[in-house]
Amino acid sequence: MDEPNIVSKFYHPDWDVTFAVCAYRKITKVEGAKAIEAFLIRNNRRPPRRGAMVTIYSRLR
Repeated sequence: MDEPNIVSKFYHPDWDVTFAVCAYRKITKVEGAKAIEAFLIRNNRRPPRRGAMVTIYSRLR
């Protein structure tokens, strides 16, 4: 199976972090928020370092 090739970027101004969510299609803000929330839950709700860019791979089709 091919890897997701569409990247949707979301910026969190309070944390100064950019989240790049890779999926098989362009995702909505709500879907992006859910993917970011799942990422944070897996990381014990700790936000990434300031200025970081986090890449999240999603299975959304």
